[in-house]
Amino acid sequence: MTNTYKNRFLLGFGTGYTITEKDLFEKIEFIKSTDCPIIELSLLSTNIYSKIKKLNKLKSALSNFESVSIHAPSVEFRYDNSKRSKDLLKRLNDISQVVNPTILVVHPDVIDNPLILSNLKWPIGIENMDWRKKTGRFPKELIPFFKQLPHAKMVLDLNHVFTHDPAMNLSKKLWRNFKKRIKHIHLSGYVDEKNIHVPFFMSNCDIIIKSLPTINLPMILEIGIHKISLEDMKREYQYVLSRLYSYQNKF
Repeated sequence: MTNTYKNRFLLGFGTGYTITEKDLFEKIEFIKSTDCPIIELSLLSTNIYSKIKKLNKLKSALSNFESVSIHAPSVEFRYDNSKRSKDLLKRLNDISQVVNPTILVVHPDVIDNPLILSNLKWPIGIENMDWRKKTGRFPKELIPFFKQLPHAKMVLDLNHVFTHDPAMNLSKKLWRNFKKRIKHIHLSGYVDEKNIHVPFFMSNCDIIIKSLPTINLPMILEIGIHKISLEDMKREYQYVLSRLYSYQNKF
């Protein structure tokens, strides 16, 4: 598929749920082939941290991207005072030293001790949560985290907003409350509770793209499908770019 739309947006992909170093490098090359300018390393699983041994190789693999963000651990992990938590955050710092991420995405529902995140040397971005979580979903639930972490940024996940409010009015409330903190956006389509992060061209969720409060921030496409072809990734990239061009006059 040819690049129909020449990219002028900071639009890219997350690497998705990865469990081996090989998977990670393969996905980086996959994403690089779409010609997108930015990427997010989705290091949600704690398993991947001990398996990323070739940090110089990782740095080289990411060198063509304009910017890199990292999704910090959130699967079977708590940000607390345990040795496990401290050791993993030290490893995250080591990886970040090489990658130099623009932001570290953190799920608020796994934060037990916010102060431990102050040991990270890179900006953290607290992400709003979907319907499966018990906190971090709405402004009133996010405000306490920002009071404890006054320098934290925010990552606005519009798919998560959609799970609470398909009319997307919640996105306006989050933007109104946290406009100065929001530095990054996550995008993905939604089908049902079993198909949460799907490509937009496979869903009927253009309202999620239409609800973007701005097109001037980095936007990461999250795809929860494990077996997706490069052709479909390119198709998704072009699909979303075409929508961004169609909607840009509203900004």
